[in-house]
Order: sequence, then structure tokens, then C-alpha cells
Amino acid sequence: MPYVERDGVRIHYRVEGSGVPLVLHHGFTSRLDRWYENGYVEALQDRYRLILIDARGHGKSDKPHDPAAYQTERRVADVLAVMDAVGIERAHFFGYSMGGLIGFALARQAPDRLRSLILGGAHAYLPESDPRLLAGGGLGGWRSERDGDWLRRNVMYRLRRWKWRFINHNDLDAALAFAQSGPVDVDLGNVLPTMTMPCFLFVGEHDVPFRAALVERCADEMPNATYLMLPGRDHDDAMRADGLLTRITGFLESAEREVGVTT
Repeated sequence: MPYVERDGVRIHYRVEGSGVPLVLHHGFTSRLDRWYENGYVEALQDRYRLILIDARGHGKSDKPHDPAAYQTERRVADVLAVMDAVGIERAHFFGYSMGGLIGFALARQAPDRLRSLILGGAHAYLPESDPRLLAGGGLGGWRSERDGDWLRRNVMYRLRRWKWRFINHNDLDAALAFAQSGPVDVDLGNVLPTMTMPCFLFVGEHDVPFRAALVERCADEMPNATYLMLPGRDHDDAMRADGLLTRITGFLESAEREVGVTT
């Protein structure tokens, strides 16, 4: 089982398929197995060398309980460390939700490592609400309150929807530490005009309030971006939208022609 270690935290990853490298980064409370469950590995592995990452705090990666461990710069460095371990200089990057935020941060911190970006359910502006409200609240209070800040609503919804299944794969104290750190702790809005690599942004029509509009605004501020709104889809089912995989593979083929196919 392959791992790479950074600042004392082991990051789990898998490699599938062959061809042009494509990094896959899941969202908050998820894990790399979701790429298999949603059919992306089967659909893409014949043409792409897929590098699937369990983000720190998730899946089989280590789950520190220190909020400082989840600073955006560290999570971006995890992705770069996995790419280095696999021997990849440049790759396409596909991130959903939290993974999409990491994609924007990669474009800010290491644009030379990116062939293209596919960013789903994420925008580069300030979060709709501030999970730092959790600071000092304690895990007991977080688990017992069903309203309040973004993280309580987000996690309680997922636990109800998936019947607590994700507890088998994630650590609630690590999730709290992530919340205290914040989904992002750097301003990413100013990176948009500099993102000249091919980019594909998509979002469900019924994602959290205003997110679809904010994702579209991102695309408008980027010099080389395509935007897709998925009718009738929300944040949790957008990845399974009919025709999305076809649009993604078409985008990747176009991006390869634009940047040149080298591995």
C-alpha cells in the first residue's frame, strides 16, 4: 500500500492505468474509493495514469488532530509530494469540492506542475460561511448541534444520508481540526486571471445557495475556462450526472492537444 510522508503525516495514494497523468482529489469527508464507486477509474484508466490521493485527515491517510496540520499550503504540498513520489512533473488535476479548492491553490502555488484543471463544486472566493466558528466548541457540542455553522450542517447531512457509514473511513476529531483550520486560509480569488492552463468548472444547479453563480463567476474571470451547470443536481449527486464523464473526457482530449502530450 503506497504512502508518502510529509511533515510526519503519511499520505495514502494509489496509481491505476497508464498514459497521461491525471491526479484525482476527493472532497471533504470522502476518500479515494469514491472515484471507483462513481465509475471514474473504470472510465479513465485505459487512457490516463490515474493518481488517486486520500487527503490528510481522510481515508487511509494519517488523521492529525492539530488544526495547523490542515493549512492549505500543507495540503497542496501533499499533492506535489505524491506527484514527486510517482515521478510525475506535470499532470492534469481533477478535484471535487474540497479537492476543487486544492486545485485553485495548486494554480496559485505550483502552476508549472499543472497540464489542466477540472474543478467541480468549488469556487475561489470566501466560503459561504466561516467554519472557524467551531473554534473552541469541542467535538461533543459539534456532534450534538444540528444547526449553526457550515461544518455542522455539512457533516450532519452526510451522516444522515449515508447512515454514519463515513465514520468507518474518517475521524471526527480530524474533521473538527480541519474546520478550525478552515477549508482555505489563503485568498484564492486573485489567482483566477493568472490561470492560463485549460480549465473546466462544473457545479450542480441545486448546490448550496449561490455556489453555482460563484462558480460561473470564477469561470468568467479565468482566461481559459469552460463552465458547466448541471440541471437538477445538488452537491452530493453532481458527480453522477448523466453526460458529465463524456464532457470531462472531451475536455481532457482538448487540453492534451492544447498543451501537448508529454509524460
